[in-house]
Amino acid sequence: MITPKFTCSQDDESVTVSCYMPAIRASEVELYVDSTVFTLHVHPYFLRLTFSHPLLEDDDPDSSYDPSSGFLTVRLAKANHGVVFQDLDLLSKLLAPPTVCGQQGPPLIEVLSSNEVDSGAPPSLEGEDLTEHLRKEREIFLEAERNDWHLPQTVPSDDPGQSTFATSAQRRYGFLDAYSGFFKYAGEHENEVNELGRLAETASDSVRTEMRVAHEDKKWDEEYYIADFVNDEEIQEHIAWTGLFHGPTEPIQFTEAEQAMMLKLPRKEYLISPEQNRSLYLTLITILFAHAYDMRTTQHDPTTESAWTLAILTPCMSALDISPTIPLFRSWALCERLRIDVADVLKGGRPKGIMDRSDVYYVYSKIWLDDYCLWIQSGANDSTLESLGEEVRTLTMEKSAIGWQLEQLESATRAVAAGWTPSDSDSDSTSDSNSADGPESSDSGGESAEEEPITTNCAIAELFRANR
Repeated sequence: MITPKFTCSQDDESVTVSCYMPAIRASEVELYVDSTVFTLHVHPYFLRLTFSHPLLEDDDPDSSYDPSSGFLTVRLAKANHGVVFQDLDLLSKLLAPPTVCGQQGPPLIEVLSSNEVDSGAPPSLEGEDLTEHLRKEREIFLEAERNDWHLPQTVPSDDPGQSTFATSAQRRYGFLDAYSGFFKYAGEHENEVNELGRLAETASDSVRTEMRVAHEDKKWDEEYYIADFVNDEEIQEHIAWTGLFHGPTEPIQFTEAEQAMMLKLPRKEYLISPEQNRSLYLTLITILFAHAYDMRTTQHDPTTESAWTLAILTPCMSALDISPTIPLFRSWALCERLRIDVADVLKGGRPKGIMDRSDVYYVYSKIWLDDYCLWIQSGANDSTLESLGEEVRTLTMEKSAIGWQLEQLESATRAVAAGWTPSDSDSDSTSDSNSADGPESSDSGGESAEEEPITTNCAIAELFRANR
């Protein structure tokens, strides 16, 4: 367990404990007050403080968590108002267990002799080796007793070289490769969009791209694509919705909350090379694409899953990969509609606030969106954005470029709709029916997509695999 960095302050009525614990789930924080002892636990952090005077025992102390700064603040009520708690700046003393602070008495049991007690040592130990084993075992139990059988704690170091979040020689990522250390404990946090796992801090650019592509190929499902191609009522509803963005010529009106958010952006100046500048514009397309998808599918009413959606669809977030690619959401028609949306809003976008409200995915706001919002206002060129938007709008995308043989899948779908069944693949005529239109209809016919969607999708996949 990790002891977080913390500070303590007080007033006449309470003691305030402020802990730096980035990327935690606030709903999983456990707080406990027992007289002079305050305990805090949320994976992977643990903190137990022993104060000089009693606190008001409360199963639910006043607490708040700010995902953007990573600080959890807990306000503990004093049992006696006006009492001054000493040594709140002596962190080692606060971390010491109650037995060391003199809050509990000495052990009530003293071992007078252990000759008749089975030591539990390996039978092969004898003489001096057995004595040394017993001595070490006794030291372990005595230390555990001194710590009141709690986990030992040490004061977090302020030295960057000794910090628990030090990254040493690790790969950088994020806006202009300016960040590192945010994913050091990726395996211990429930970051479901992180496709790199524990390699997030060490993977090279080429490895990030390879892992992202491999993950996309693994997740690709032909039958899902077929299902949305055949039964596309919901897809067509998303495409037809018109309440998403302003038109490209309409001025954008920011809300008061958005204006306040812009005022909170960091004050930075960037030194950007031409190659980095090009990469920023292309990566912006992927972020806006994910934002457009979430806004269309939720009809501009973000849900609790919106932060996850934005992060999982954006390569620079899910795989820390700045390759200018966008995902295929099982529907070519919807992706084409989203491409037009991106072209219309290259002068702006509002995905940042959604990330800031997430306990886990706010990290992507810190390493990408904060800087992007600032760069768009101060560094991005309006004419370049407009030109890029026009290029995105007029771009012609071929299905063959995806690499998943979408045209063959759609041809197989039409063939099954025309009457082909899986039994046709066993006949000799199948070998003569590998055209794009699929095989001729059999006498037995086939079930419609609406009547048996699962069976039909399997039939389409079988035909597709037989003819590719």
